[in-house]
Amino acid sequence: MTRLVHTEEVWDTVVSLHLVGPGAEDARDAIVAWVHEVDATLSTFRPESPLARWRRGELELDACPPAVREVLDLAEAARRRTGGAFDPGWAGGRPDPTGLVKGWAADEAVARALACGVEGVQVNAGGDVRTAGSPGEGRPWRLGIEAPGLPGQLLDVVAGAELCLATSGIDRRGAHVYRHGRPARGALSVTVAAPDLARADAYSTAALALGADAPALLDDLDADGFPSLLVRADGEIVASAGWPGLHHGPASRMVGAP
Repeated sequence: MTRLVHTEEVWDTVVSLHLVGPGAEDARDAIVAWVHEVDATLSTFRPESPLARWRRGELELDACPPAVREVLDLAEAARRRTGGAFDPGWAGGRPDPTGLVKGWAADEAVARALACGVEGVQVNAGGDVRTAGSPGEGRPWRLGIEAPGLPGQLLDVVAGAELCLATSGIDRRGAHVYRHGRPARGALSVTVAAPDLARADAYSTAALALGADAPALLDDLDADGFPSLLVRADGEIVASAGWPGLHHGPASRMVGAP
């Protein structure tokens, strides 16, 4: 059975691919082309990208590729669903949907891999992961969630075929998510499982922004099929009712936390 592992530097991070079965090489090529297309179209760090030009008022939305309107619509839906905690307008000016583009692109990457005939695919876009099929012999994919600030230690493991897990945290990039103009520090990390990675990406970012106020939103999202695992600033681990991993149950304390 063909097994292919590939890493691609893009979006100021690394996208890792695990592809299994016939069509693996075609799937790799299709995904690599796709992630660079997304970068060229939706990067806010590339001044020539259609999204960047639209945000500066140089390009009308109708003149942009359809992907621009699609991610802006998703960002607005996420803003409404989270009561503004996911805030595409945090930096002022026109909306910036960057907080969910990575997940949205990974969703499409998996679809393109399956269209190439692979039996299993895992796309890890800077820590946000989506899988489909099997890594081989009908086995489930197993995704580990790293403990914030404790490299190599896992909070939990989630297993299955169709998995979407997005994690937002402050241990590696610092307090980079803002709320009311201030960096959010009330949570160390939030992992959200979802039917698609775009919304998982947005909702984990929103919960990190809420910090200590995140549980109310996460409980509400859990009822809609978006379970979560939250690590508070004091190290307390809180799993929502539907969380599929080992910490489903009462709150616990992270090893090594104060």
